[in-house]
Amino acid sequence: MTAERKRKAKQINSMTLSYPLRIQKKNHCIVEFMVQFQFAKFSFSSTVLTLQQQTVNDNFETSNGICEQSQTLCRQGLPKESLHILHVNDHKQLRLSTHTYESLLRQCLYKESLREGKRVHAHMTLTGFISNLHLAIKLVVLYAKLGSLQDARLVLDKMPVKNVAPWTAMIQGYSKDGNDGEALAIFCEMQGNGFQPDNFTFAAVLPVCANLTAIEEGKQVHEDIVRRGLQFDVFVGSALVDMYAKCGCIEMARKVFDKMPQRNVVSWTTMVAGYTQIGDVGKAMELFQKMPERNVYSWNVMVTGYAHAGCFEEALELFKKIPNRKVVSWNAINAIIGAFAQFGKFDEALKLFQEMQLGNVKHKHVTTTYVTVLPVCASLAAMDEGKQLHADIIRRGFQSDKYVGTALVDMYVKCGCILNARKVFDKMLQRDVVLWTVMVAGYAQTGDVRQAMKLFEIMPGKNVYSWTVMVTAYAQAGCMDKALNFFKKTPNRNVVSWNAMIAGYVQNRKFHKALKLFQKMQLRNVRANLVTFTSVLPACANLAALRKGIEIHGSLVRSRLPFNIFVWTALVGMYANCGRIRDARKLFDKMIMRNVVSWNVMIVGYAMHGHGKEALQIFQEMQNSGTKPNNATFVGVLCACRHAGLVDYGKHYFRCMIQDYNLVPTIEHYSCMVDLLGKAGYMDEARDFINTIPVEPDTGIWESLLDASRIHAYAELGEHVSKGLFGV
Repeated sequence: MTAERKRKAKQINSMTLSYPLRIQKKNHCIVEFMVQFQFAKFSFSSTVLTLQQQTVNDNFETSNGICEQSQTLCRQGLPKESLHILHVNDHKQLRLSTHTYESLLRQCLYKESLREGKRVHAHMTLTGFISNLHLAIKLVVLYAKLGSLQDARLVLDKMPVKNVAPWTAMIQGYSKDGNDGEALAIFCEMQGNGFQPDNFTFAAVLPVCANLTAIEEGKQVHEDIVRRGLQFDVFVGSALVDMYAKCGCIEMARKVFDKMPQRNVVSWTTMVAGYTQIGDVGKAMELFQKMPERNVYSWNVMVTGYAHAGCFEEALELFKKIPNRKVVSWNAINAIIGAFAQFGKFDEALKLFQEMQLGNVKHKHVTTTYVTVLPVCASLAAMDEGKQLHADIIRRGFQSDKYVGTALVDMYVKCGCILNARKVFDKMLQRDVVLWTVMVAGYAQTGDVRQAMKLFEIMPGKNVYSWTVMVTAYAQAGCMDKALNFFKKTPNRNVVSWNAMIAGYVQNRKFHKALKLFQKMQLRNVRANLVTFTSVLPACANLAALRKGIEIHGSLVRSRLPFNIFVWTALVGMYANCGRIRDARKLFDKMIMRNVVSWNVMIVGYAMHGHGKEALQIFQEMQNSGTKPNNATFVGVLCACRHAGLVDYGKHYFRCMIQDYNLVPTIEHYSCMVDLLGKAGYMDEARDFINTIPVEPDTGIWESLLDASRIHAYAELGEHVSKGLFGV
């Protein structure tokens, strides 16, 4: 044996061999073999070690090079190319630097690329960087902001060490996704786990309370803010003002605002917006004029406030005064168009849109304008204008935009062109759940429940709103049993589901069932919204259930929800139908905004209780306000004339309806006129009027004339009426 082999043999004897000495001597050949094997193994291990060291060195140099390349591309705003380098070198399992991972995650967020973010996450897991607290937080933020909340939660739960930052990101993520209830639950869970909120957390959770109109929770958060001495933070203060304003506590919002030692343009704008939200444009303008600094957002808030209050001339005048108008100011124009539509001024809305110069407007705001104007075309059934918009959309290349496509489908549906709607739907490259739901709703609105159900069955990713559309479809078709069946099957029922079912019962005149379901909804602790109250109050009105109506009114006040025009109108109608006409008038006078339905409810309320002159006075005020009356308005006006015996006024308004407003009388108008003439004793004129009616008189008209002939002992006319009734 050579000296080297003897040395190795001694090493083996001392380290690896456990045989007794006598066995070693007897098995010299075995020892020799093991020595040779161990030496060969040592030599091989040395070679591998050398190669591994060389590989590490090479990988270290490669990693450094890739890090530098990736960071350079990220700085140049080329995230796609930066991520490509990582993908090409995936097989090398390179360890990148913390700064490189951070740059990649930042670029994924900037480009809203969830897929690439997951690739970076996988690489971080492979290289062990997922345990880095700083990078894990960045990953939670990425997932939360891109809407992948389940992935965000998985990363958060696996973090061995946490701080408040990822919890704050989760709150923001759930709120952005529209799940404010879960966002508030995350905030409570965070505190339960011992993490103390900071100013960023408070600024995130206060909008959640605002969206939920959760005033009690908002007050508790406010108390916590004061305990931690963060009430003077300008961002927290602005969020508090916004929360109180949206919860209907404008006085509390103003107190917080006045106590802020430092106010920026956001704080001022938030307070101005608070006043506009409750329709107090006077105080909003007063505060707006005191602002030390205004930006385009401040101007937009004020313009939008005037528009929503129905002050269109002031809104347009203020819009023209916006200095250095930027693209964002087109949001104000969109708001004016939307407000025109809300007040039934569809012609004005379309005219304003046609006057707009869209050539220099950025993509985002052009699409927003289309999405605002297309529903106006739908409301007007303006098919020609809608088709022109569609052609313009194609010319500008926006036909693949999912929001524009959805608005187009909705426009065609409401204009009665379901085939055109389906063509747009079929050509959409990407269809989300909203587009599918709108198409299903389109078939439902046209009464084609079978086709709606057929599309619903193949619809991917059904959500609670998709199910609710089918509830509404069957309710509109009068199939309340099927509607109830769908309602019970709806997964994760929310307030929208309950509202649809309540509205269905009211539409089908099942008022007792509507009230019973509303009571059950309250017992289930489902928080009612404005739509709920707007739906259930007519049930009380039709049943003349005053006590229940007052109870629901109380619940509405306690909810601190900001009243809108529809809730005000429903309340006025409820009190008027229940005979409390003075209470109805008090509420009507408090309304800052009124539409044609609001005026109609008050006119009909006075008319049905025999207050004809008051009804006509309200109609005069309506005309002075510039609100255009509709067919329902004149039914109320003619009924008022009938109850008050105002024959000449009745004749005048009937002519006015046709000549001044170009409205086509319906059988209801003719019936009111016959009843008016008959009760006043104008029997021959009533008979002659019936002969001029272009449609076949119904039993109601003949019965009115028959009653009049009995009252005035006009036997000859009675025989004529009897023949007419037998003919019907």
